[in-house]
Amino acid sequence: MTKHPERRRATRCPVDFFVQETRGDRTWLHPALDLSVDGIYLLVGDDERAIDSQQRMVLDFTLPSGVPVRVVGHVAYVDDRDGQRGLAITFTDVDDDARLAIARYLDAIEHAQRRVRSIG
Repeated sequence: MTKHPERRRATRCPVDFFVQETRGDRTWLHPALDLSVDGIYLLVGDDERAIDSQQRMVLDFTLPSGVPVRVVGHVAYVDDRDGQRGLAITFTDVDDDARLAIARYLDAIEHAQRRVRSIG
């Protein structure tokens, strides 16, 4: 796996849900591995597709809390995770409601993790 310098402004939390990517009239479904208010990391199964970091990507997903989210982003970098292509996506357009929903979800995850650590 390629190592990239740490450029994250926000904490990422592991997630386990699918994201629908739309580009033009094409759509793909990808598993998400981590999420922050600034971006998301996706695994993609079609490693033959050229990845253009300037290409606008529309991403739709539903947070495990039940809130649907739509964001726009672009590829920050491409790497290999256990033999599968991974895309680190930087959000470039997130409305306030979506950003708040993501932040609340991530806060809930971090709070739960702190509780588990304090019990154990």
